[in-house]
Amino acid sequence: MPKLHARALIGLTTGNGFGSGWGIAACVGVGLLAYAPGARAAGTALPLQDSDSIAHAFAGAAVDDSPAIAYTNPAGMVLIQGNEFEGDLNYYDINSSFQGHDELAPGDSLAPLNTISPISAVAPLLAPAVSAGGAGHVNHFLESTLIPGTFAVNSLPYGLKAGLTVTTPNGGRIKYPENFVGRYQGLEALLTEIQVGIPIAVPLGYGFSVGAGPEIDWFQNYVSLNTDEGLLNGGTPDGNGAVGRFRGTNNYAFGYEAGAMWQLGSWTRIGVAYHSRINHDFKGTETVGINNSLRNELNFLGDTLGLLGGLVPSISAPAAASPATDKFVFPQSVTIGFYQRLAPQLDVMVSGEWYNWATNPPLIISDPTTASLSGGAVYTPFHFRNSWTVGAGLDFYPLPKLKLMSGVGYDETPVLSAYRNDLLPDNNRIMVGGGLSYQMLSNVAVHLAYAHFFIANSAIEQTRQSLEPTGTTPTAAGTLTGEYNIAVNVFSTGVTLSF
Repeated sequence: MPKLHARALIGLTTGNGFGSGWGIAACVGVGLLAYAPGARAAGTALPLQDSDSIAHAFAGAAVDDSPAIAYTNPAGMVLIQGNEFEGDLNYYDINSSFQGHDELAPGDSLAPLNTISPISAVAPLLAPAVSAGGAGHVNHFLESTLIPGTFAVNSLPYGLKAGLTVTTPNGGRIKYPENFVGRYQGLEALLTEIQVGIPIAVPLGYGFSVGAGPEIDWFQNYVSLNTDEGLLNGGTPDGNGAVGRFRGTNNYAFGYEAGAMWQLGSWTRIGVAYHSRINHDFKGTETVGINNSLRNELNFLGDTLGLLGGLVPSISAPAAASPATDKFVFPQSVTIGFYQRLAPQLDVMVSGEWYNWATNPPLIISDPTTASLSGGAVYTPFHFRNSWTVGAGLDFYPLPKLKLMSGVGYDETPVLSAYRNDLLPDNNRIMVGGGLSYQMLSNVAVHLAYAHFFIANSAIEQTRQSLEPTGTTPTAAGTLTGEYNIAVNVFSTGVTLSF
């Protein structure tokens, strides 16, 4: 899921946990495919925000001379003469498929009773390992996404430049069918981020310039998964387990961008840019879907166990809705770029961006009301590595008003294969792009671009974990094993107005 790229993850910390007081507390680490940044094509990051960057397969970031430079490197706005506005529409056509199965461990089908001593001691003998059932071959669970981009540069006295950018650095949606075999691992996630940047660029002389500005970040998310209630699944709306859903409220956070550029004459330039880490911490609402009959049965069972005077843990039905909090972290990044004109009709450029994913901690959800049933706090170890996106591009001018663009890039996922999960089936990708820019009028240029992402097949072996003082133990979600196959086509069109 549209780096759905694949790079931001949703950490869910609930006040009561999905299934509070009655089953397995749910947690979700989510990366949505939106593309390929960030949405990386199977994660959430979207580093390609404009037609030029798509045609160049990321090459030109930090050194390009289009208005989009206000987003990738604010110091580069000094390259813009006069005032310019650019608007782009980027459509990510995502093809996705999964083939696999989910096997419940011995005792899982007795959930939630299997967590109550002494039932837990004999549950593996009474209930052998079985398949979770459901659809083991699913397609089109990563939704195609339309990503707009808006960039403006205004020239001020003394060579100063003021910019405005409105982008979607991360976003996307992954949604499996209700009978998906991995529904107990994760069922659906939706992430939307809109970022507004207001940078300023200052020329320093001798070809040097610097730029910086604040970034205002709006974020909203939704996530859901089924909780396996084993013997009690018949009391859930679709018979596939209780569906826990979290919907976050609108949230704003702030970061900043900064950059520098060195122009060695009109044929060579070097750029470097930095985007700060952005932390979102906000509240939302958690709901749990079970039938009223099951709710009454759970409360009755809880009252009955309560008569034993605390000799065994009690059980109660979850609240229909409860408050929850969500934490989301976008990592800091550093971009470098190099541009060289080889001949009057030929330019080359290379760029690279480093993402500091390795500092993201594991997700731990601890709730005393669910600990006795879930075996402890739910634990999702991300174990991210830092990652790179690199690209090399070429511009050719066959006619004075026509520019042909091409590029090839490599986008490295922060996800390690051993820790891949079904809401973040991300993997490394090769990007190949091409396009053109045509100067229709003296103040109007149009752009067309296309890129294809070749994404490596992604194997998964995922078992939801709970965390106890003595270590980790599997939950009743079973183990999801299989392989993902994902490919992305990106179509982009844009227009630049000069005034």
